[in-house]
Amino acid sequence: MVCESSSNVLGGRENEDFRDPGPGCLLTRVTRAPHTVFGCLITQISRWLRGSPSVVTPVFPVCCLGLTVREPPPLSLFPPCCLWSRGMRQHADVTKRALPLAAGIADVLRFHRAILGVAESAHVESARVTFRCPPCYEWQHSEAVSAGSGWHLLSKRFCFMARVLQILRLKHSLFYQTHRTKMGSVPLQEDARKIFWAAVSAVLPPHMLHRSLKVTDCGDSSVLECGGIEFSLNRNLYLVGFGKAVLGMAASVEQILGKHLLEGVISIPRGMEESLKQAGRREMLLSSGSSIRVMEGAEHNMADEAALEAAGEIQSLAKKLTERDILLVLISGGGSALLPAPFPPLTLQDKQTITKQLAMKGATIQELNTLRRTLSKLKGGGLAMAAFPAQVVSLILSDVIGDDLDVIASGPTVYSSYSAKECLRILDKYHLRGSAPGTVEQVLLSRPPTLLNDNFNHVHNILIGSNLIALGEAQEESTKLGYHPLLLSTSISGDVKQVSCFYGLLARVICSIMTNSPEQQQLQQEILSLVDKMTIPDLKLADWLQELQTYGDLGAVCVLCGGEITVLVQGEGKGGRNQELALRVAQEWHDTQEGMKDCEVLFLSGGTDGQDGPTEAAGAFSYPGLLMDAQEKGLNVEHSLNHSDSNGFFTRFHDGRYLLVTGLTGTNVMDVQVLLIQKNRRQ
Repeated sequence: MVCESSSNVLGGRENEDFRDPGPGCLLTRVTRAPHTVFGCLITQISRWLRGSPSVVTPVFPVCCLGLTVREPPPLSLFPPCCLWSRGMRQHADVTKRALPLAAGIADVLRFHRAILGVAESAHVESARVTFRCPPCYEWQHSEAVSAGSGWHLLSKRFCFMARVLQILRLKHSLFYQTHRTKMGSVPLQEDARKIFWAAVSAVLPPHMLHRSLKVTDCGDSSVLECGGIEFSLNRNLYLVGFGKAVLGMAASVEQILGKHLLEGVISIPRGMEESLKQAGRREMLLSSGSSIRVMEGAEHNMADEAALEAAGEIQSLAKKLTERDILLVLISGGGSALLPAPFPPLTLQDKQTITKQLAMKGATIQELNTLRRTLSKLKGGGLAMAAFPAQVVSLILSDVIGDDLDVIASGPTVYSSYSAKECLRILDKYHLRGSAPGTVEQVLLSRPPTLLNDNFNHVHNILIGSNLIALGEAQEESTKLGYHPLLLSTSISGDVKQVSCFYGLLARVICSIMTNSPEQQQLQQEILSLVDKMTIPDLKLADWLQELQTYGDLGAVCVLCGGEITVLVQGEGKGGRNQELALRVAQEWHDTQEGMKDCEVLFLSGGTDGQDGPTEAAGAFSYPGLLMDAQEKGLNVEHSLNHSDSNGFFTRFHDGRYLLVTGLTGTNVMDVQVLLIQKNRRQ
């Protein structure tokens, strides 16, 4: 029996020119002969060897795999870095979809082993693999194979592709490095800014929504298609939303749905609409006669009376719906603060107090949201229950590590069980049982336990954007700029001091590899020992370092990571986690500059939402000589860090030149870190 897609679906990035050949078909599309993928590759390689000017250097290759399964295969079979793994992790019965995989050499070989493991476990009925290495998107090759002997043929082809891709990718890297040298040195800060913006642009609402929603009008009837599910439209469609990216999401939905949308209410950060107007982002603004009401609040990501009023309007709209209605829910990061609905006798001020206390103590986003869900009427599935019996379709932009749907905006449309014991454990962990408002513990102990019932059969949660998609686009941009890209992790988390130590040491390790330093072995042992202490599930650093060494003489490397770190706030300064991370990385480099003297190094950490803490900056840049330059200008880095005043430091340092200022971007998929390392020209 073949599993069908569940209502929780991963929104994959599919190329516009992708054509599904259908089961049992062999399709080869070549615009200029020959008629097999292997022949095409041999032709391309021979052109390169001859130095043919007609050859366009390929962008990063892609591999797509469509599986039809009897039952969900074990997640342990899939490498955590691949998109399929992330889909399977959250939605174990996603099937019959072609999900793209960035085909780096290490990824291809790991993925090859993974699908063989799936086949051998007898979970798979058939598979269809598409290899795409786009020199001008000239060819595409797909084939269906059955379990059994077909897998051995697939295995051989995967191995062959891995080796060919290695040749193509190395040629690509060398081409751009030669081109970069001819063009002259471009400031690393400018490159880092372009790479960051590429990441942000990939997860802007217009791109995501047009991939996820489709309306088909057929005479008197209309159908909404979303996540592989169809809904009949007949003056029965309503919309609510909350989060930093929701205004742009709502504008895109309005363009797609048109007259079918009857009424809507969205809760967005104060100043978001004006910020997008000033930035000229008209495509992310609602039309003048829109049926969607915009309510702003939660300044600096803290729930306030305006957000409380918006939450009340959203709840009222949901409660009036009937079983014939459809409620489209738009959710993005920042949604928790924009949907406050405290359980009586808890007041908004009480909830603000406990949230601020936990944030000041360095609580993780998961811990914060555990408390928020339990103390709220709408979070933890409360909104979905309020809308029952209407159909609820949630389009979710992830801003959390692991893309856990019940954590994003505290899961207002995701079933959640409440555990007073777990919440009290969190209060004990940060020594807040005595100082937290008394109503917090009162609500925790008085709330009745929730029971899983049929009230969630009407809910369909669809993930449409994530940090991984953003970093994939950044990876492509860095390649275009002439860097060898290393996408290390989308799960960077933990205390800022430990994470800054990791980035400081990582730059030294890569410099030692690029310059063939005698310290190389010792530095690698140090960083691998540090990584063992960090709880980052998808960080396979040893594999990446080994791959880096195979490329030999590389001139420029770009390391890409994503996630969300924690900072213990101290003092009365002004800053944010990204600015503090950048400053602490520079501090790590201060006494180790000698080992990096043969390389130019730059680090950037920025929030994709455009706001880092209660500041106007998204993040900051840093470099090895920053502390020395700061001392010459009379600035004390240690004092700034001890008072959590990273923004104050960067504002005064070179008149803010090393601040990353973007304005509110209209999206939010956590933070992006870019580490650029370029060998000095004399090397």
